[in-house]
Amino acid sequence: MLMASLASVPQWSRNIKSLRAELRLSQSEFGKRLNCSAMSVSRWEQGEQPPSAACYLAMGKMADSSFGWVFWNLAGITENDVQRMSIQKARTKKERRDFSAAITLLEVEVARSEARAKRRDALFQDIPTQELRRQYKTIATAEANFARIVASHIQMLKGFV
Repeated sequence: MLMASLASVPQWSRNIKSLRAELRLSQSEFGKRLNCSAMSVSRWEQGEQPPSAACYLAMGKMADSSFGWVFWNLAGITENDVQRMSIQKARTKKERRDFSAAITLLEVEVARSEARAKRRDALFQDIPTQELRRQYKTIATAEANFARIVASHIQMLKGFV
């Protein structure tokens, strides 16, 4: 029975627990370093709710260099992305305007995604079957992952403005 429950915990969840253990931090201490609650850390470690992209990025910074990439990949950043990115900032007013416009559009999409999630969550109890609830959770997880990735890209774009 215990083996089945361990196998059902996602790998990202086990990685978070491993990092926290490696750093020898309580859930509360780990949460404080990530500006979140111990309850959030508990939910992550149980595989109930994935962290935000910002938290994955922070965990990547807390981990050693090889393990850090595990978390950065979960936030949607690959080593190839980093190698392709130039370190220079936008030089012209037009480039800055273009980046600002892109940031605004991405922020609107994140807000829309959050609004859709709230509407969906309000209807969750009315879903009649377990199968439909499972499908709902799949859609909700995909949209939450999308929002986290877009949020991380917003932060990267802000570095160019």
